[in-house]
Amino acid sequence: MLDLPTMGDPMSPVRVRYREIWMVRFKVGNMRCGGCARAVTAALRSVDPKAEVHVDLARREISVESWTSDDRLSHALRNAGFEGQRLAA
Repeated sequence: MLDLPTMGDPMSPVRVRYREIWMVRFKVGNMRCGGCARAVTAALRSVDPKAEVHVDLARREISVESWTSDDRLSHALRNAGFEGQRLAA
């Protein structure tokens, strides 16, 4: 038999706060190789470890699905030495 602690009235409503997932694209002109792509991915995941980062190295573009705002993502890119220009989604 499994004995679990109770967490209050089981019939009381539970509140869950949902946040928006942002989809943002950047042109990263100085992303030129696989090492750069890994560094860009690491920089973005430093502000959101669960971010989905898709790199198109030939076009020097990235698309990011993240809980974090595009301003924070852009700042993370700049801090890592990459110049990310926001593109229309």
